Amino acid sequence: MSKMPEKKVIAITGIIGSGKSTLSKALRERGYLVIDCDQGSRLCCDKGTLGYQQMIDAFSACILDAAGNIDRQKLASLVFADPDKRKLLEAIQHPLILAWVKEQCAASTDALIFVEVPLLFESGWEKYFDESWVVVADEAVVIKRLKQNRGMDDEAIKARLKTQMKSEMKIKKADHVIVNNASLEELQSQIDSLLHGVDKRDGKR
Repeated sequence: MSKMPEKKVIAITGIIGSGKSTLSKALRERGYLVIDCDQGSRLCCDKGTLGYQQMIDAFSACILDAAGNIDRQKLASLVFADPDKRKLLEAIQHPLILAWVKEQCAASTDALIFVEVPLLFESGWEKYFDESWVVVADEAVVIKRLKQNRGMDDEAIKARLKTQMKSEMKIKKADHVIVNNASLEELQSQIDSLLHGVDKRDGKR
């Protein structure tokens, strides 16, 4: 994806609850294409796909719902409690998701494309992108959001955060940082500043 002729591809990342989806929504509202790796993970493991069969082979039919589809909650409960199972899941999904993202980027005629990648640095995918933007928020803010918006309890939050690189490390690796502790208006202002910077770096203004 990186270095695509006439295209700039920027990765969006951050820990769970930091506000990646809010940033992506704001970019879409401005007319930008935002490719969601979570969507790719679902599509790549739909019934009848190679990923679907690989998942059943790896984890058995216990991860399926009554209709025979992969139950993401059952899968999450299984893999986030076992580091080895989580690594196995990533080994299956990541190549499929990366191929899907590359296809989406190649098919688009947009000059600027964003890709939401939750585990950008953990997976070593930063090399595929021209820039990386990390969204960060204070731990107390993240925990409050996860409890209010996702109904997660302390144990579930702790388990999920344990699997992700800390924000401090992501900040060191990222090209740009967006702090999402305050209002939506403040977030929008940071987005506009970064987009203006992209235009300047590309010589469009």
